Amino acid sequence: MQRCFRQRLVAMVVFVFALWACSIEPATAQPAKGRIAASAPKGSVWDQQWDRYKSSFAARPDLFELDYHIYGELGASEPLLGSVRRGRVQFVATSQSVISTQIPEVAVLSMPYLFESREEADYVYDCCIRDLYQPLAAEEGFVLLQFAEAGWSHFYTTRSIRIPADVNGMRVRAAQSPAVVGFLKELDADVVFLSMSDVVPSLQTGMVDGGYGAITWHVGATRKDAPFFTLTGHVYETGLFLMNKNWWDGLSHEQREMMTTTFEGFEKQRLDVRVAQDGEIQRIIDEGDAVSEPTSAEQALWVAAGHRSHGSILDELGGDAQMIYDRILEAKAQYRAAGG
Repeated sequence: MQRCFRQRLVAMVVFVFALWACSIEPATAQPAKGRIAASAPKGSVWDQQWDRYKSSFAARPDLFELDYHIYGELGASEPLLGSVRRGRVQFVATSQSVISTQIPEVAVLSMPYLFESREEADYVYDCCIRDLYQPLAAEEGFVLLQFAEAGWSHFYTTRSIRIPADVNGMRVRAAQSPAVVGFLKELDADVVFLSMSDVVPSLQTGMVDGGYGAITWHVGATRKDAPFFTLTGHVYETGLFLMNKNWWDGLSHEQREMMTTTFEGFEKQRLDVRVAQDGEIQRIIDEGDAVSEPTSAEQALWVAAGHRSHGSILDELGGDAQMIYDRILEAKAQYRAAGG
């Protein structure tokens, strides 16, 4: 009897203690601290987008305490990937070519004429791309939060070009990406590896005759020394928002949700960039720059040259590159079947 009484007493004490513990307000979670690195040109559409991102986080100091270095203050993007992996930087916005040095399969996205239109690229990215690359990013200690439009790549050169044969023998700047190198080799160009900071001095000294990139890069850097701009539109360039996986895993559900929603979605972001870049192209045309758009017949030659390079690029990349490429082709076929 006594033993039964003691058991009931203990059970009652435990019950009362549990009620008391549940009535206590939980301690306020500390805001997540982190360093964010990017290389947004000042005054650009990406700079304006970062202003919006910062405003959103500033409105919730209870959730985040972030330190921004968005103008390249932390140095080149390649070493920054190591800083993110080691947790010295928690978030980086980087390019396809840079991340492909760590995840080679990302270079599939830089293959020439992989996409035939903006609408096709939008469909494939929205349906499939993030899911294809998220596991590869996780293997390297990253979380792939989102893609961000960087613009379509065109050739800037010191002399006029119209068709692929015009590039034969030209000294063309390249990034360390098998997709870039494979395409330039198909064009019989003389490939010159240069960092972005070395491009303008190399144009001025004649070390290179050109390169390719989005209109924003051309206007901000190469317009004067490589005045010919050919609208080949051969690569759909995107940036990647990557986070340190351990940092992400330590965020609360609310913090993760805010991090995801603050970066406003690929659809709005890419629309802003396209409006801005179309406007820049029209502006330099109006100002008399030597901007040329290939005819349908000329464009067909560019597309054919780009497609011929795909096999050698995939062989160079290895890994899951062929699987990802095949999945992209399947998504393109779905787009066409849906009336795209």
